[in-house]
Amino acid sequence: MSTSRIRIWQSQSDHLTLSGSAVRPKFSRPFREASDLYGLVHRLESGEQAWVVQLELELWPFQLSIANSAAATTRLCVADWLERAYLQRSELVIFSEFTGEATDGISISRDLAWRGSLTALPEGIAADLGMQADNGLPHIALFHVVEDGSFANFDSVGSYTAASPARPWTE
Repeated sequence: MSTSRIRIWQSQSDHLTLSGSAVRPKFSRPFREASDLYGLVHRLESGEQAWVVQLELELWPFQLSIANSAAATTRLCVADWLERAYLQRSELVIFSEFTGEATDGISISRDLAWRGSLTALPEGIAADLGMQADNGLPHIALFHVVEDGSFANFDSVGSYTAASPARPWTE
């Protein structure tokens, strides 16, 4: 049996936890393709490392009415919390925790973290709030990543550590 959890942190006392959701990373392209006069395509390598530059965050309709952390001053549902973070251009930290079994029965776990901000929310995210409509597809929010990292404790944003080496433009 596998489990996945995502926690989106605004501060130690204000966060969302989504169970069963996933994040899909989109990587930078450290190369470009160019066509010559004969129409042949050439791949030009820059020698840089690829980085996660964007995340697609799954938001299932049934999750939209979940409230943020109990310690938060203002209690908001997922849709309102994300909208507030988007409008304020808040810096957020996302923890993604997955545990399960590999095809040969060996236990595996993946703990990933990123820092950045929301760049797009799904159209009509608040419209599904009351109806809990489920067409079998998740809503997708986009998250711009400025830093990769890891975490030691899923329950503490202070356990986030930036990856080393840092991205070239962040040093």
